[in-house]
Amino acid sequence: MSFFCLNDDTLGPAVHGCRDDFDFTVKFENVVLSIVPASIFVAAALLRLVHLFRKPRVVDGVILQWLKLTPLVVAFLMHKQSLIAAYAGMRLGQLVLSARGTYWSSQSGVASDAMGFIVGLVMILLSFLEHPRSPRPSMLLGIYLLVTILFDIAQSRTLWLSSGSTNDLQQAHISVAAVALKAVILVLESRKKRQVDLRKQQCPEATSGIISLSTYFWVNTLFFTGFRKLLTIGDLYALDEPMSAEVLYTKLSPA
Repeated sequence: MSFFCLNDDTLGPAVHGCRDDFDFTVKFENVVLSIVPASIFVAAALLRLVHLFRKPRVVDGVILQWLKLTPLVVAFLMHKQSLIAAYAGMRLGQLVLSARGTYWSSQSGVASDAMGFIVGLVMILLSFLEHPRSPRPSMLLGIYLLVTILFDIAQSRTLWLSSGSTNDLQQAHISVAAVALKAVILVLESRKKRQVDLRKQQCPEATSGIISLSTYFWVNTLFFTGFRKLLTIGDLYALDEPMSAEVLYTKLSPA
């Protein structure tokens, strides 16, 4: 069965008579799985950046912001922003290949790769500003990475199945590498900030990323402590600031 689909230039969404009839059309993937989520992310990120510019610093770890290391031995000298910059470079490479002409070259294909490059640049700014001005890793960036990794895997599969030239293969290789790098960035962006870097003690929930929050991993330490001994007041996590005694006393005290 041919891997080149006659309806790849339509919104499909499913292909017919190619790729075992188990794939989305190229145009559908470019528009729905790439351009739409990228546009939503960029718009939301710009609003978030404006908000962050107005917020005071809550993290003292300026050096950590630049030197946050990855857990990978091959990249131990690189920090988060460097990895995101590398991701943006990969998306730029895909854009160049699309402009030169590949099987997927089309208006939607070039637009998809262009948006991918823009997203990479916005990710650098968002990650950089979120670190000193928010006790929690970027939720917006974490959600976008978590969702679009699944979309990118589907697109990478399509690229491999329909590769018919050297440029096509190069684009497929870059796509797979970009997906792997995006997964590493997601892990780094989901790591909670250390209490020593915060100007004020925070509950682990307030410093956890999207993965820890969605799996309730942040509460495991308290469970382990309770398994070993009877919990005391000192073992419990600090309350969020709106629930602190000082704030509640001010609200409830008579004028």
